[in-house]
Amino acid sequence: MSGDSTRQPDSASPRVTVVVVGEDGWSGLGEAARELIRDAPLVIGGHRQQTMLPDIPGQDRRRWPTPMLPTLRSLLDAYPGRGFLLVTSGGRLDSGVGAGLIDELGPANVRIIPAGS
Repeated sequence: MSGDSTRQPDSASPRVTVVVVGEDGWSGLGEAARELIRDAPLVIGGHRQQTMLPDIPGQDRRRWPTPMLPTLRSLLDAYPGRGFLLVTSGGRLDSGVGAGLIDELGPANVRIIPAGS
């Protein structure tokens, strides 16, 4: 896979993780997804998805900015080297936020954790 040089990953680039939360919320997430959420300095998501997560002291929680992609760079700048985590209920990579993030940042800088089946 090739891309232009502005989208190549570099070790200092923050990473964005997208965790898809199903209807069963926190209880339906695997331990790896739970750990990613617990360790994230910033969690962005809709009200519904955020209410499915336990309160994590010291964690910055924000609602989805509108529009998301144009504000992406300022969020990445605010969390240099740490990145952030998005929680969503949509799982379609081809038309959802995951695809937009991959287009913007390149596939090496975006991790998608799908909902359990």
